[in-house]
Order: sequence, then structure tokens, then C-alpha cells
Amino acid sequence: QNSTMETLQSVSNHSVEAMDDEVDALIPPVPTSFPELENMPLSELRALLNDESVMDNMIERISEVARLKELKQSIEKANVEAAEENLLRETELEASQTELDSLVKESRIKVNKYRELDEKRNALTRPPDVQDTIRELNIAKREVYQKSEEMAECWVESGGEGMIDFVKKFMEIRLQYHTRAAKAERLGMTM
Repeated sequence: QNSTMETLQSVSNHSVEAMDDEVDALIPPVPTSFPELENMPLSELRALLNDESVMDNMIERISEVARLKELKQSIEKANVEAAEENLLRETELEASQTELDSLVKESRIKVNKYRELDEKRNALTRPPDVQDTIRELNIAKREVYQKSEEMAECWVESGGEGMIDFVKKFMEIRLQYHTRAAKAERLGMTM
């Protein structure tokens, strides 16, 4: 934001300097002499000094003064036109500012929502704690072991029929048990 303000200030300074240069070019130089005064009799010069209205009339006839008045009027006219144009654009500027404020507010809300979701994502994708994982594997290992024991007990109580099916299912469950036990042991060795 500071760099934007500095840029605007710099542009503004350059604009003011350029405008000053333009105005300086339009202002007529101050005359080094006044020929109409040099040839004027002393009595008229005294009247000029003593009577303000006579002095004003003489000043009005100087071409440089007329050019300055024209310049002043054109600057005033340009200022009025610029002010009127600015007033016409005031509602547009206010609407733009309102929209900008709304967008800033929306973006802040979205940035906060993004941060919240990013934290949740990080929590979900963070590797689990080794101790917690070992604990969960041991619980799952005991559950599978208990299931295999219950299955064997049921098979014995039923008279041992369907031995091939029993062995297949029993081995699948015992494979899960030993896999979980091996994983828990291997994780325990990494600590």
C-alpha cells in the first residue's frame, strides 16, 4: 500500500511540476520598461500616482495584464469544469469504493476460511503418532486373535466339519494377526 501511495505521490508531483511549467510558459514576462510612461508628462505621472482609477485604467491597457487576465479566466474555467466533472464522477467513485470495501471484506473471509481448511488438511495428512499407531495395531491384533480363537472354538464344538473351509478362514484371520503384530514390532524398533 505504501508503494502505491508513493507512486501516486510521485505522479502527482510530476503532474504539478508539468502544470507549473505550462503555466510559467503562458505567463508573459514582466516588462523591463514601459514606453508609454517614459514619454508621459510629469503632471500625468503625478495624476497616475495620486488617482487610483487613472492608474487602474492605465494598467488595464497594458497587453501583458490583459493576457494575465485571460490566463486567469481560462484557469478558473478549467478548474470549474474539472470540479464539475469530479462531482459527476463522485457517485461512481463512491460505488467503486463500496464495491472495493465489499471485495476486501470477502477476501478476508475467504483467506480466513482457507487458513482454517489448510489447518484441517494438515491435521488430516500429518503422519500419525508412532505410539498411537502401535497402540491401535495392538488393539486390532487382539481383536483378530480373539476372533480366530472364537472361530476355532465354534469349529471344535460343531464336530470339526468343513476342515478345508475352516483352515482357509482361520489362516486368513491369523495372517492378519501376525501382520499387525509384525507392524507393531517394527514401529516399536523405530523409536
